[in-house]
Amino acid sequence: MAFAYICGLIAQKPSVNQNADFTSDSPLLKILLKGESISQSAFSRFLSKPFEWLQFAVGRIQRLQEHPESRLSEGDVIALDDTKVAHPFGKKLPLP
Repeated sequence: MAFAYICGLIAQKPSVNQNADFTSDSPLLKILLKGESISQSAFSRFLSKPFEWLQFAVGRIQRLQEHPESRLSEGDVIALDDTKVAHPFGKKLPLP
């Protein structure tokens, strides 16, 4: 549901109703959703109900740890979303 909604946002659908219509118009979403479309009311319920995001994140990390190619090991770095934190490091990069 979240992926489908984000696809609609990327496609610049300005309303939940247009985003719902997009799920049945997009070839990619048609394949991913196996021909089903998501209604406007389903999107609205999804966006307005509380969700256990922390539990979701913990489960995601557990699944990533199950596979050698995505497992964290000594010396790895986890990049957190720090868009709300001011930091000068990007300004020091030697980019044109």
